[in-house]
Amino acid sequence: MFFDREQLFAYMCVLMMVLVLAGGGGSFGFDSKEDIGFTCRDITGEVVAKDHSEGTFQLYVTLNDSGDKSGFALYVGPDTYDEYEVGDLYTDRMCNLEQYQKLKQVIQELLDAGLLDQLS
Repeated sequence: MFFDREQLFAYMCVLMMVLVLAGGGGSFGFDSKEDIGFTCRDITGEVVAKDHSEGTFQLYVTLNDSGDKSGFALYVGPDTYDEYEVGDLYTDRMCNLEQYQKLKQVIQELLDAGLLDQLS
């Protein structure tokens, strides 16, 4: 199965959102840790800027992972670009180690595919 760049991005975005949304589901009954000792992580993503001046559509996003901040430039299509506004915010608590590792893996795969650039 082959995807063009836009289809791959859409697939990865959906996968990342599903992982983030599903990640908090295993936290019932635990304040800050699961039985295995994984500390829950508070994940916040915020759109801080948008740009389409060079023929590409980019959303600039900051990801705050329990105090560890990272900035990313995310290459998107025009429809996705229009769906988000500066200041849009998403917050979730992930208390499942497996889901958290999958989120990190998806971010790395997007970086490797060139659909995501990490900002310094």
